[in-house]
Amino acid sequence: AQHPRTSGRIMLGLRGEELLEVHHAGSNAQASWLLGGLECAIQDGAIFFATPIDPLFLLLPLLEKARGAAIGERRGLFKPLSDIFTTDDATLE
Repeated sequence: AQHPRTSGRIMLGLRGEELLEVHHAGSNAQASWLLGGLECAIQDGAIFFATPIDPLFLLLPLLEKARGAAIGERRGLFKPLSDIFTTDDATLE
């Protein structure tokens, strides 16, 4: 998937019916995590965490393009959903 604001690739996950964006916080400096329950040290220093994301946020670029904002068409045209969610890159069905 692509991030609507940055157009960068993002990782998504599901927890039940909730959509999550997975983030990676890497560390260029030397760092470790001390985990009490496992009684060990993780030497990598990087961590993954997930935050909830509204699925509509991912659809905004497609909806903007469909109304003509991205390609210079007259704005506000009605289009069938199949035209909106079918692109050269991917098809949502």
